[in-house]
Parts: sequence; C-alpha cells; structure tokens
Amino acid sequence: MRKAILRVTRGVDDILLLISSILLILATVLSVINAILRAVGLGGFTWSDELTVILLIFMVFLSQPFLEYNEKQLSVSILTSSLKTPRARKVFHVIRGIFIIGIIGFLIPYSYQITARAAKMNYLTTVLKWPRFILYAVIVVSFGLIVINWIISLFFKKTGDIENPEETEKQGKEAAGNE
Repeated sequence: MRKAILRVTRGVDDILLLISSILLILATVLSVINAILRAVGLGGFTWSDELTVILLIFMVFLSQPFLEYNEKQLSVSILTSSLKTPRARKVFHVIRGIFIIGIIGFLIPYSYQITARAAKMNYLTTVLKWPRFILYAVIVVSFGLIVINWIISLFFKKTGDIENPEETEKQGKEAAGNE
C-alpha cells in the first residue's frame, strides 16, 4: 500500500512537472517570437503578453506540489543540507510539513472563495477575455495537492526518503521496474 501511494504521488507530480516544463517552453517561445516581431517593426501580438503571464502562473503553481514533495525548494535545500544528523533532518521535515499544512490549509478556503466569486461575477482577463476563475482555480488545486503531498510525506515516507531523496528515488524506480 505504501509503495503504491508513493508511486501514484510521484506519477502525479511528474506529470505536473512535465506540464510545467511545456508551459515554460511555450511561454519562452511566445515571448521570443513577440520580441522579434516588435524588433523588426511588425508590432507583435497584442495578446501574447497576457498569455505569457497566464502560462507562467500555471507553470509556477503546477510545479509547486512536485517541488514541495521532493524538497527541491532552494531555501529548503540550503537549510536541510546544513543539518548534520538524520534525526535533525527528520525533525525539521516534520515541523516544516506541519507548518506548511497549517498555512496552506488556512489559505485554501480563502482561495476557493476568490475563485468562486470570480466565476460568479464572470471576471475576464483583459485582452484574451478568458475567465479569471481558471487562473484562481489552479492555485486552489495546487494548494490542495501540496497539502495531500505533505500528508503523504509525513505518514508514508520513511526516514531514509528524507535523508537521501536521490537514493530513494533511484530505489523506487528499481522497485517499480522489478514488479
């Protein structure tokens, strides 16, 4: 059961990271094309800046569950690498998880209220006229996935998963290949 939960979590996070990577590539290509069009005097696309911002918002929030679950946030990596003992890393991991679950658990209802209000009032983006609630909904989904990932991390990850995530990932892939 533990392995299945960790495998599903890893799979969902990997899919979200792939989507985020594709969105980053699209935003970059769109920005470069628009910059070239402006540089040669063709004016560019009026909608490209807004679409680029939307793509980047989606990219950032869709990648957060992966980054949190795999402890790839830069500030966290700096802190955890300074902790010398496995016990200290485990304690820090648990404290951090409880703190993040608390903060995001507090923010989810408010994020949901903003999303619902935007849908009810039919707020649209300025140029593309897309429903803004979609932008807000990705934040609610991201927050929910971060909380789920932290609960899974606190209850299903072993101490070794936290001490050496790269080794654990390697072992997980080997175990998946043997099944």
